[in-house]
Order: sequence, then structure tokens, then C-alpha cells
Amino acid sequence: MGLDVSEVEDYAQSLMEAAESGDALDGISEDLADNAKAAKAVATANSRMNKGLKDLSDNFDDLSGALKNGKKGTAEYNKALKQMDGIMSDVLNLDPGTLSDGFLTSAENLELMEKAAAGDVDAIESLRTAAATDIVQNCDVYLNGDDAVRAKLD
Repeated sequence: MGLDVSEVEDYAQSLMEAAESGDALDGISEDLADNAKAAKAVATANSRMNKGLKDLSDNFDDLSGALKNGKKGTAEYNKALKQMDGIMSDVLNLDPGTLSDGFLTSAENLELMEKAAAGDVDAIESLRTAAATDIVQNCDVYLNGDDAVRAKLD
């Protein structure tokens, strides 16, 4: 992931201290104060997102240009697609390869990515919603032959 361990630990410590002082977000204060593991998880996710946003900001123009104007299947296009997947996986705290190529190349999502790269929190939330939809639409559902369940999904 490329995160600095000491930075994550320091961030986790600051989250626990904020929770103890009552400055943390409602509903997580007690959890963070009582659970260092949860604080580290939050710190890691936030650090990963921040790293992804920096990478997105630094590389968006080149990557989006390659994805918008490149020819599918070329080395340049595939490299840009893989790099964008890694960046967006960091931003959204997902495993690389979770998002579909359609998500990564959609004009609407590329516009949201550009806004997210500029620090637009609403764009990040919209990307999370779009990613959740993409994941559900593209996941393989194994229903063990349960035709009744399958019929309800269709």
C-alpha cells in the first residue's frame, strides 16, 4: 500500500486522543478510545484514501487522457487502466481489481474523479455510491442452485 507505519500509528494515536477528549465524531468516540485496533483501522483507511487522492491529483490528467483517447487493448491504455484501478482502490479503500473497467472509464465517473482530485468531498461520496453499485452489478452471485432466490434477483 505504500503507507508509512509510523505515520499511521501517530494518526491512530491522535484519533484515540481526540476520542478521549470528546472531539471525535459522534458515535465513534467510545469505540476509538477503547479500541486501539479500530483506531488503527480508521487511520490506515484515511491514510490510504489521502495517498490515493494525492496520486489521483498528481496523475489524473495523464491517466484520464489515456483512458478517454487511448485505444482499448494497447499497452498504454492497459497501463493507465491498471494505474487508475490502483489509485481508485486506495481512494475508496477497496482491493485492486474490485472495480470494473466500465466504472474506471465512465465519463461520469471520470468527471467525479477530477473533482475528487481537487478535494471535492461530495464527489468522493458520489464515487463511493457509484462504486457500490458497480460492485453489486458486477459481482458473481453463487446461489447454490436456489431458483427461488435467483428469480427474486432477476
